[in-house]
Amino acid sequence: NTKLGSSYYVSFVLDDSIRTNMQATVQQYNTIRENESGLLTYKQYGDKFWLVDFKPDLQNQFPNQ
Repeated sequence: NTKLGSSYYVSFVLDDSIRTNMQATVQQYNTIRENESGLLTYKQYGDKFWLVDFKPDLQNQFPNQ
């Protein structure tokens, strides 16, 4: 009996304007919002990227305050 899993990916635009897709856990995928900015930590092996951590920029979350 084998379990089928899902793969989750998020897209980021890095400082050098390169767009990349990174594999993420379901928890990471569910907490990152579209067009959110912040501090990104990732690992790169060849042409593959893995999301390690993302801390949103709190100043951009509440623009009317």
